[in-house]
Amino acid sequence: MRSSRQNDVSERSSAYWQIEQVASHCLVLFRGDWQRHSDLPGGQCLIRQLPALTESITLDGSQIQSWSSVLPALLFTLQQHCQQQGIALLLKQFPAGIEPVLRLASQRTQGLEHTLPPLSVLAQLGNWGLDLGSRTGRFMHMTLECSVLAWRVMCSPRRSMVRAVDVLTQLCEVGASALMIVLIINLLVGGILGFVGLIQLQQFGAHVFLADMVGIAMVREMAAIMTAIAVAGRSGAAFAANLATMQANEEIDALQTFGVRPLEHLLLPRLAAMVAVMPLLYVYGCAAGIVGGLLVAVSSSDLTVLGYLTRTGHAVGVQHFIIGAIKSLCFGGFIGLVSCQIGLQAGRSAEAVGRAATAAVVTACIGVITLDAAFALLTYYLGV
Repeated sequence: MRSSRQNDVSERSSAYWQIEQVASHCLVLFRGDWQRHSDLPGGQCLIRQLPALTESITLDGSQIQSWSSVLPALLFTLQQHCQQQGIALLLKQFPAGIEPVLRLASQRTQGLEHTLPPLSVLAQLGNWGLDLGSRTGRFMHMTLECSVLAWRVMCSPRRSMVRAVDVLTQLCEVGASALMIVLIINLLVGGILGFVGLIQLQQFGAHVFLADMVGIAMVREMAAIMTAIAVAGRSGAAFAANLATMQANEEIDALQTFGVRPLEHLLLPRLAAMVAVMPLLYVYGCAAGIVGGLLVAVSSSDLTVLGYLTRTGHAVGVQHFIIGAIKSLCFGGFIGLVSCQIGLQAGRSAEAVGRAATAAVVTACIGVITLDAAFALLTYYLGV
């Protein structure tokens, strides 16, 4: 049984093919001038026209008048398809030069997996260090640039592009909307510290000092850290996703076209809101954590509410609140800067928005823990 058909672009192109089928064998006759690039058919077009259940294909190029790089590209696409489907392919009477090009393309494709040897552990560590250094450099550059812009805004607020309504919107988003999650996290952390401390202190009959332990731990360390992590997961991801979406929709490019500085118009309101709200959320988290420890102490020991609060007031000094407040300020500034930086440098696709939000949360959490470790070393050597 023999059937014949011609590609559907022959009416508008001087280059075409004709397919003849005999049983499970296909003969493809290439004809015409394959020099014109604008209307030449492609390899996928030929693959779609191949009959089903084809076991072997013969390509005849005896009627080709002239050719360019488009023809080897079409043949290479068909060759790859035949290799994947297990179809035998034979080229016959093609112009000189086409088969060497196809052999070279096949060799290059087969050798791609073995071109680069796997990187050693030392090389991977080196690449990681270079990437970390590059990210740190970009972060420091943005920090300095934002510092200069903030100074200009404070010196001449009427000439700045920071609108009060933007700052108030971000204050509500970062602060008021985060009260519930900050309350729950710090309340539970205070309760956990209370349970762990009570079990250990009861062995020595010193459970009265549970208030000291929970109060100092919450005020000095845990309230600032847990509040920062909660804000990073909530507001930091929102900052990065919002700015990445604007980047994907080319809204930031439009602002620059109108002469609006993105850092001043988009980043400074978010950064100001984050820095202003974090100390307040820290104090709120301290109160929630102390209440969590109080609930555990009153329900699981003979401590009274008045006794617990009295011990907490004696144990927690002003210096602990100052250290925690300074930490919360630094954490808020770091989260705002790194989240906005990742959002502004995101790609222009929907996938890039998700990657930016994930990277912002991960980077912010790691940065908060690193900053807290640095504060711990600093306060230790200063004896505070």
